[in-house]
Amino acid sequence: MDLLELMTDRISALAMLSRSSSQVQFVDVVNDVALICEWMQFEVIFCKPCEDLRALIAVVVGRSGLSHIDYGMLRLEGDEEDEIEGEVPIKLEVRNSMARDLLLFYSNFLRPFLQSLYIVIARLLAGDDVIEESKTIRKWCREQIANSTLLPFPLLLEAVNSDSFRNSLRFLRYKAILSSDSKHFDREQAEEIRMGLLRMLEIQ
Repeated sequence: MDLLELMTDRISALAMLSRSSSQVQFVDVVNDVALICEWMQFEVIFCKPCEDLRALIAVVVGRSGLSHIDYGMLRLEGDEEDEIEGEVPIKLEVRNSMARDLLLFYSNFLRPFLQSLYIVIARLLAGDDVIEESKTIRKWCREQIANSTLLPFPLLLEAVNSDSFRNSLRFLRYKAILSSDSKHFDREQAEEIRMGLLRMLEIQ
């Protein structure tokens, strides 16, 4: 298993556990995994620029990967060819309770990175500035540990680290949500990402 497959396994686990329905559409999981890959692009390199990320995700989530008929953690209902041709949507569900426990275990490898991004966005939405970036990040690290219960999810201590906070700021600048000089902040786009992160971080 290469790095892409390994990371996609874990991201797919996170995407599946964030869905409240017992059955979810295959395409929704692929879209969620692609979205998480976008959020985490400064933490992990997922594939070469020439590769089709969604196609690679579909393979890993499909019957040759997580939905393998014999040892997959997911059960796939429908024909993958129908999904590709836009006919009958295929659905995924967690195979059993043991598979769910494994998915939860895998998802916890990535949850800290998403929590870091959530924390950074939440602090910026609350009015913090990052003109003095290093100083602000140190403050976030101190205060987040002291006020971990204020978050809408159980904080994983691995999420509170300067590297991930800095990478989160890099991502926001890359997406032009935060200006390069840190003086301008697109609150609307940031709130949209915050809500998406919250959905992913809530285990159903």
